[in-house]
Amino acid sequence: MADRYTALTQVLADRGYGSGATTAATATADVASGRAEFNSRVDAALAARRITRTQGTRLKADYAAAVQLESRHLRDGAITAAERDDLDARLDALDAKLGDSGSPGANLTPRARLDAIARTLPASGLTRGANAQILVELGDLTRLADAYARTNTSIEEQAYLNRRVEDVETRVRQRP
Repeated sequence: MADRYTALTQVLADRGYGSGATTAATATADVASGRAEFNSRVDAALAARRITRTQGTRLKADYAAAVQLESRHLRDGAITAAERDDLDARLDALDAKLGDSGSPGANLTPRARLDAIARTLPASGLTRGANAQILVELGDLTRLADAYARTNTSIEEQAYLNRRVEDVETRVRQRP
């Protein structure tokens, strides 16, 4: 009996059984706890005019949706590894869209990001048709990035190219 009590005490101290799921006690508000920091990063990007107000509002709404998704996952008391990976991918995509130093790929040029997409595309697990469509878009975006590199582009043109590249990155499920 004492051994079973010791084992139970250890499980409670570890906050779970280590079954590949994160318990509600250990994962509660992981995403929610980062909300204030993310909102301040969005506000800083707005102040620096790296993003528009509409983009800032959308980023904050998307983060709120990730918080709600996390709370739905926690209703059963645990977040599985697949659910955690999904949340991480969503947060990575938001970081990439924000484009500040919080994103590992924020300092890459659009051309470098397109090259990275082309390298990871064969292993992306997408269907042959989806791969073909993305290859066509990569060609178009590569030509556009090269043209923009040769000319003096406006902020709107740069933002358009970045949005298009982010869209392809999201569809390829590539983390920057």
